[in-house]
Amino acid sequence: MTGVAGGIASTLGILNPDHDTLIQMGSAIGLGSLIGLGIAHRIKVSDLPQLVAAFHSFVGLAATLTCLADFMVEHPHFLVDPSGTAAAKTSLFLGAFIGGVTFTGSLMAYGKLQGILSSAAVHLPGRHLLNSALLAGNGAALALYMTNPDFSTGLSMLGTTAGLSSADMPVVITVLNSYSGWALCAEGFMLDNDLLTIVGALIGSSGAILSYIMCKAMNRSLMNVILGGMGTKSQGKGKAKAIEGTATTTTVPE
Repeated sequence: MTGVAGGIASTLGILNPDHDTLIQMGSAIGLGSLIGLGIAHRIKVSDLPQLVAAFHSFVGLAATLTCLADFMVEHPHFLVDPSGTAAAKTSLFLGAFIGGVTFTGSLMAYGKLQGILSSAAVHLPGRHLLNSALLAGNGAALALYMTNPDFSTGLSMLGTTAGLSSADMPVVITVLNSYSGWALCAEGFMLDNDLLTIVGALIGSSGAILSYIMCKAMNRSLMNVILGGMGTKSQGKGKAKAIEGTATTTTVPE
């Protein structure tokens, strides 16, 4: 919360908007804050994980839309100095890509935690081939985006990388938190906002460290969690282990 507030304050200070624009921005911030407070007050403690997942989806969507808007604004500058703006164009593409992964992945995580979707891991036939094809498609989109100066082509390639993210892959909240941080870092680099870049790097690195700690506690690798699938159903093919012993029920007073 402190990092987000600091990022908003620094952005407003750098932009130095006029009075009318400042009123519009303040109204949007106030409305969003009221909605967030209303949701937070009504939510149950047991529903906090899915609330975090839902809010993460907004972070990913905001990152993607910001990158699309930045491209539309900065496109004339990209035409004037293609080589000098290559790093900025790349950061926009990465921001849209990571934001798309965060958005769609967070929606899937919310669906599983809320019980809308099955909590079992989804193992699509040829899922690794599908994900590889999507990754290759994003690589091709990046190449076309960097080499073709046409406005509509560049915008469509950014839209492609936002839509073709790996929503079918099982995700965990901490990994998505890390993703959102790196998307924020890419935005800060593009906007030449040091504080936004630093905050994004802190969120991304802390999320990655927390993901590693959780994976160590579960005795699993991070790549196995991201690519292999996490679910409640056993993936083994043998006979289930029989439960032995006697269960004794009790109550709180006892």
